[in-house]
Amino acid sequence: MKSAFGILQQIARTMHIACLALASGVIVATGVAAAIAFPTMRDLAPSLPGLSQVDDNWMIAAGAVMAKVFAVTGGIAATAIAISALALVIEAFTAQRRRPVPLMGRSLVLLLLVSVCAHYTAVLLPTMNHTFDAFVVAARANELDQAATLRAEFESMHPVASRELGAIAFLSLIAALLGAWPVSRQAVTDS
Repeated sequence: MKSAFGILQQIARTMHIACLALASGVIVATGVAAAIAFPTMRDLAPSLPGLSQVDDNWMIAAGAVMAKVFAVTGGIAATAIAISALALVIEAFTAQRRRPVPLMGRSLVLLLLVSVCAHYTAVLLPTMNHTFDAFVVAARANELDQAATLRAEFESMHPVASRELGAIAFLSLIAALLGAWPVSRQAVTDS
């Protein structure tokens, strides 16, 4: 029969893995949504009120929708990653047998994941959304030079955001797999 600490450890590990899988899945789904939204808007070729003087209205329309999606899914991923970090701490404190090497590896990957996710959600995403909103305001006010500057600034951040989202999805998946690995290995050695 398992002790209360053993049960709590299993619950914590399950939460850790599930939250990491959720974070990875949400980020991947967001990428899929963007890959659908932008070409669809391009094909629809919308004309936005007050923005006829700016090219690529389809990109602005898709960007306006996806900005909200990125904000929501970024928040979901950040929350799931924070819960997974808390679950890892609980698991480490309730472990009956210490496994410092796997725990250290998992902790390092999770620390890197938390760092990338924190930068994305607290710094990069708000900056991109502010720049995008300022671009739309400048374009609507017919301040085309300012709009062009803001658009170039936004576009310079886009590759960084893509890399960070890819890193969040990848590191979440790796951390989840590392979390599951000691469980499967323990099951083999205990039988």
